Amino acid sequence: MVKFGWLLAILVIAVSQSQAANVVRNSYVSCPDPANALSANLVAERLVDETGWFLGTITKEIALPEEGIFPKPISCILITDLSEDGSGGRISITGGGPRYQYVHVTVVSKFGKGLKYKIQVYAPTK
Repeated sequence: MVKFGWLLAILVIAVSQSQAANVVRNSYVSCPDPANALSANLVAERLVDETGWFLGTITKEIALPEEGIFPKPISCILITDLSEDGSGGRISITGGGPRYQYVHVTVVSKFGKGLKYKIQVYAPTK
C-alpha cells in the first residue's frame, strides 16, 4: 500500500506540473518600436534543440551575444517555438532585451518535454 501511495503522489505532481505548463507562453515577441524593427538587421540567431528528460524539465540559459555587447541597442527579439506538437515551454528575458545591447534568455521545458526554439535578435542599421 505504501508503494501505491508514492506512485499516486508522483502521478499527481506530474499531472499538476503538466497542467500548469499548459498556460505558459511558447513563443515570445518584443518589438517596442515596430517602425525601428522593420528597418533592423538580424545581429544574432541561435537554435536551441535539447532532448527532453522524462522525469523532469530542462532549463537552458542563453546569452546573446555570447561575450561582450552588440554595437547598437536591440530593437526586436523574436523567440519561436519550433516543436512540431507545440509542446514548447516557458520563456523569460532575465537580463537586457530591447533598448539594451545584450539579452539573456531562459527557457524551461514542460515536464517530460524537450526544447526546440529559434532566437532572433535585431538591431537598427543606423
